[in-house]
Amino acid sequence: MSVDQGAQGSMQSQSAGTLRVVSSERVMKTYVVTANEIRTLTLMNFAVAALFSIGSAAFGYWLNIRTDIALTGTLPATAQFVQTVVSPLAFVVALLFWILGGVTWRLRGGFITTIESETIEKD
Repeated sequence: MSVDQGAQGSMQSQSAGTLRVVSSERVMKTYVVTANEIRTLTLMNFAVAALFSIGSAAFGYWLNIRTDIALTGTLPATAQFVQTVVSPLAFVVALLFWILGGVTWRLRGGFITTIESETIEKD
């Protein structure tokens, strides 16, 4: 028996199972959110994404500079400037934007917690 015949044989011997519908329900909480709060959350989400993206881009630029310097034998004057000034600056910018992104993420979480805590449950 070949490999193809074995694969076909196993496919033919499989039978379809029965489908059983099970009814279910779940409790969902809803929160009253004003238009201003939605705008604020949207802006905070955008700020978090932008800050982390800019930080990651600066880190990638720093990493690219470090790789280029490591692979280059002798450095010209321009490369010396990039190594001593631009590379550390890119790393500091990356850290700064990541920290700002983390702080904004934390503020966003606090904002959501405030909305949840101010919501009064009614039956």
